[in-house]
Amino acid sequence: MGQYINLRQTANPQFQHIINKSTVFHYLRKNGPTYRNVISSALGISLPTVTGALDSLTMAGFAELVEYRKNNQARRVPYYQITMKDSIILSIDLLKNIIATFDTNGITIMQNFTFPPDDDPEKRLLQIINNFVRRKLKKERSSIKSICIGFPGIVDVEKGMVIKAIYHPNLENIPFKQILKEEYNCTVFIDNVVNLAAYANYSEFNKIYKNIVSCDIGMEIGTGLLINGTVYYGENYIAGEIGFYTDNLENPAINFKRKYTFRALCAEFVKCHEGKIVDPAKLDVVFCLEKIAELFTLAHKKDKLVLKLVDTYIQNIALMLNKVEVLLNPKIIVISGDICQIPYSEEVFLNPLNQYFKAVRLMAEDIKYSKYGSLVSVYGAGEMALDNYFSEEFPYVMGF
Repeated sequence: MGQYINLRQTANPQFQHIINKSTVFHYLRKNGPTYRNVISSALGISLPTVTGALDSLTMAGFAELVEYRKNNQARRVPYYQITMKDSIILSIDLLKNIIATFDTNGITIMQNFTFPPDDDPEKRLLQIINNFVRRKLKKERSSIKSICIGFPGIVDVEKGMVIKAIYHPNLENIPFKQILKEEYNCTVFIDNVVNLAAYANYSEFNKIYKNIVSCDIGMEIGTGLLINGTVYYGENYIAGEIGFYTDNLENPAINFKRKYTFRALCAEFVKCHEGKIVDPAKLDVVFCLEKIAELFTLAHKKDKLVLKLVDTYIQNIALMLNKVEVLLNPKIIVISGDICQIPYSEEVFLNPLNQYFKAVRLMAEDIKYSKYGSLVSVYGAGEMALDNYFSEEFPYVMGF
């Protein structure tokens, strides 16, 4: 994000000051609290120029003088860091029904909400945001600077609307991005929850890995694809939607969303362990998660029937990831979602998955769990909201 510029380029003084502010801000954000002379040396610009940029950033509420510290010459010099002050960055996950505030250190305040599928989604979303800002944060709506929302469905990122929402069809074709921009006069970004998970993983690894497969396994199943540091959407925004994979040409509707989500695994467990037939689509989330926890606990205890069920599930996930890996050839595959929070998950699922995957993988590294777990889309939305806001405020990034 941002336009790369060469600091040796010349510009009129006003434009040059904007460039200086941008480059100093991005350096300070990336490298953490530091001294003026360190910034000056790193960027190759004069100390007075850095001081002027920091003064402007401080007045605008984007940087602050933390304290005076002794440098290596034993002189007391000012020490600066990034600050958000009264700016509100909102991260919203409409799969997990979580709203949170975000800053350069991550999530600061988080709250669950209800989002009934038969409600007026436009009205309800505005109500959720307004209540959170006014009641929870006790701030004015004018403090909102950036919003990013993750939706469970296929999202047209440019238009900022959901094209296809399997479980919440009332979300479809509503111009959420336009509505929120007009309502709050701020930066707005709308995307699929798994794409935001991929962006969270990108940030989680300090944006070093440019090619990542982010796989969400839980009540939903899907992958986000990060190629050269950018989320890849495809022609119609469905790239990475592994839920639509099928291994049955005679009945392609029986796809991975039907067979390999927690709902499907839960239904199979109930059938094998309790002799009951249940409809996976009608399973309550809480009930489903409790049953999966019971399943993994029994697998940990080496229950033979359960181990066979889990082993079959893991083999299918390994084959699914093999297809994605061969197509994208990523540096790393990161798994997030509900599965990360299940008891004994690494022992029962992740370690056996890596054992199966070693035989077919092209990557050097094992598949990993995201440190964000089931909150990965909340973190991804926060990182995206923050980056979009800073890119709009400070459009120029240091280039050489």
